[in-house]
Amino acid sequence: MGIANLEFKNIKVVLPTIAYYFVTGPWRALWCKIGYDPRKDPKAKIYQMLDVRIRLSARTYNSDIAFKAAAENNSTKLPRSLFSSRRYNHTCRLSKLPENHHIFKRDILPPFHQMYYQVCDLKDDELQKFVHANDGYEQSCDERDGWLLPDTFQKMRDLIHTLITLKIQEISDKETQEIERNEDEDGEGDEDEEGDEEIDDEMVNEIMEYFQPTLQNT
Repeated sequence: MGIANLEFKNIKVVLPTIAYYFVTGPWRALWCKIGYDPRKDPKAKIYQMLDVRIRLSARTYNSDIAFKAAAENNSTKLPRSLFSSRRYNHTCRLSKLPENHHIFKRDILPPFHQMYYQVCDLKDDELQKFVHANDGYEQSCDERDGWLLPDTFQKMRDLIHTLITLKIQEISDKETQEIERNEDEDGEGDEDEEGDEEIDDEMVNEIMEYFQPTLQNT
């Protein structure tokens, strides 16, 4: 949509002719080509969708670090039905989103409170170990975890939460150190000014002492 610069109202007319939409399950909120069923192909597990919500403990660790959904600028929700009679303003504004916002990396904070990541877009070795833990041994497609091992999604969410919390703490510590550094520099500046005033006072006293005998003789 972003590349073609098309509005959602036009896309939603074309897509149903070539693809079908998953409302729930491991491929939730994804379009799939008609004739292909990922539930029958273990290789499709890398395209499964992971729903991650930033937990309150991470979001409130530092109030200055904002996870803003910016709903007024970016449309992130699909209509309940493609054929709903209600009108939705889904003008494509992907150009305003952060570059590669759909990719998770441990050194980059997610832009939104709630993120949807395809498993293949989790660029982290530790997370990918969960994904490929059962490669070649997939038995059946679970309605919740798909082709992944049971509870894999939850383990991945827990790890992502930990990584995000550590990153926020790192940023917060750097900001605190920067503030303290600036305060120290301001304090040193005040001390220099006080020192200059003392030097001026000494010079005045010396001058007065020099002229004092002359004044007494007169």
